[in-house]
Amino acid sequence: MNDAEIPLAGGSVTKVVRVGDTVRRTVGPWTPGVHALLYHLERKGFNGSPRVLGIDQHGREILSYISGTAASRPWPRSLCEDTGIEAFAHLLRQYHRAVADFIPPNDTVWRTGNTRRSSDQIIRHGDLGPWNSIWREGVPVAFIDWDFAEPGDAIDDVAQACWYAIPLRGDDGAREAGFDPLPDYRSRLTVFCRAYGGVEPDEVLHALVGIQIADRSRLIDLGGRGHEPWASFLKRGDLEQLDSEIRWLAQHGGG
Repeated sequence: MNDAEIPLAGGSVTKVVRVGDTVRRTVGPWTPGVHALLYHLERKGFNGSPRVLGIDQHGREILSYISGTAASRPWPRSLCEDTGIEAFAHLLRQYHRAVADFIPPNDTVWRTGNTRRSSDQIIRHGDLGPWNSIWREGVPVAFIDWDFAEPGDAIDDVAQACWYAIPLRGDDGAREAGFDPLPDYRSRLTVFCRAYGGVEPDEVLHALVGIQIADRSRLIDLGGRGHEPWASFLKRGDLEQLDSEIRWLAQHGGG
């Protein structure tokens, strides 16, 4: 048995290592709620999330390793094309169908501190950037890093996914993702919405404004009070970057 620990790319929020066919991650008060969610997804037959395998001797959670490549920048070529953005939307829709009837335990603590959940809300992934998607042969097969899962509206997940995967964050972000020439943002947004089904681009843009405002407030509040990872996000300049993306969205049809 190979017990060598291999640090995995990313991990800016939580230290993550691979051990054989498993992933080990540090835990927190939110972990039982996340595990309840992942167990539910397994029971529903949703294959786009890791499986919970237990806790190791160091107190870290053990998750199944999902083979493939995380979509760090520059992105997989297919994500810059309509086929990739459609597949991303389809995977998100599959998740939302699987999670629709999940009811978290009453004592669940979420990392963001958000505990309110109305009957028409779901538990959203909460960090739906391409970096948290695993790709094989040009297709996304799973979402990983569920630590920011929290109650919310399904369209909030859609808006966040579009924010980062269209992307709706400025030309520099698109270039870093690998777009050359720059994409037609509205066209990609429309493709995503049609593939997901039941939402219109303007609805998503409206929801995205709310997501950005909430993220900004959380960054200032939690980061300012020294709560991690928001304190580190604040220190590295995420507030300035977020303000720039808010201005860009306002100039391109949001708000």
